[in-house]
Formats: sequence, C-alpha cells, structure tokens
Amino acid sequence: MPAVAMDHRCGNRREAAQTVLLRRNGWAGYLVGELRDVSISGAKVAVPARDFPLRTLVRLEVTVSAEGRSRLVRLPAMVVRHTAGGIGLAFDEIQSARLLAGLAASHFATLA
Repeated sequence: MPAVAMDHRCGNRREAAQTVLLRRNGWAGYLVGELRDVSISGAKVAVPARDFPLRTLVRLEVTVSAEGRSRLVRLPAMVVRHTAGGIGLAFDEIQSARLLAGLAASHFATLA
C-alpha cells in the first residue's frame, strides 16, 4: 500500500526560523532541524525526510520564551508529510495559542 501524505492543520500557519530537536521514538539520539512554520496543530521542520518515514512518532523539542523566561517544550507528534525541504508534523494534541505566542514574540511572523 503506498504511503499517503496528509496535511490538515487547524489554525493559522506562522512562518518560523528556530532551531529545534527532533527525537524519533526508538532512537537514543536526536536530529537538529529548523522550524519552518507552526500552527496549533502541527509544524513543518527542515530535516532529511529519509530519517523520518511517514507515520513515525517523534517528539519536537523547542525553546519558548515568554515573560522574560525561557523553557523547553516537548511536543509529541507524528510525521504526516514529506516535502522537498523536510517533514510535516501533526501534534498529538492541539497546542495553545499562548504557547505559540511565546515563539511568535521573537521567532516567526504570521503568513499572509
């Protein structure tokens, strides 16, 4: 059965440019990637797609700054799309706009 890509995200996508870590379930290590866009339900990350087959469970780790403090946020997700520049992720749970606002303050702008 051929792999079918899905990409049905809720919320507005926002461009991003932030270094993130991707941990694949079953791996002891991680890959460093670049967050390209994000919404309340998913993200696009620039990493080699060959390392993340469709439907692979991963954890996206990103530093969020809010109210003068930084914290590491771990977001469980699934690989749902391959693109020429990376992978598309669907988060396990819808993320709060407040969490994304922490990224927005210094790392991305709303897409038109």
